[in-house]
Amino acid sequence: MVEAKLWSVGIVVAWDYRGSGQYGWRAWCYFESQDDIFHGDQRVSGRLETYCAFLTLDAAVDRIVEVAQQMGVDFYVSKIMMRPSVFYAGDGESGDYPPPPGWRVQVNAQAVRLGWLPLYDVEVDNV
Repeated sequence: MVEAKLWSVGIVVAWDYRGSGQYGWRAWCYFESQDDIFHGDQRVSGRLETYCAFLTLDAAVDRIVEVAQQMGVDFYVSKIMMRPSVFYAGDGESGDYPPPPGWRVQVNAQAVRLGWLPLYDVEVDNV
């Protein structure tokens, strides 16, 4: 049996309803098999997601990273020379996941904490 090598470009986060009038952070990552192992009909992909919203962004991100690594997901895709990142769902423009104030700073801080690439311009007025 050939072991699938899985990869992901990073983690998506969103501010979401926790219930009882509270909000919290959810996180997920999409992953797929690396092309040199499985391709065409043999390719596999999936989504790993937190079941509940965590009180802190750190906790949501750490949980996804932990489980993804246990599954063998590689966040460092050297084949395409790309560092992973942390993304906000819909880049903060999705009506399904309206971001909290200061979300760009928080999301970038997670990327930096993980040694990943921060994506957002934190000088934007509409944070």
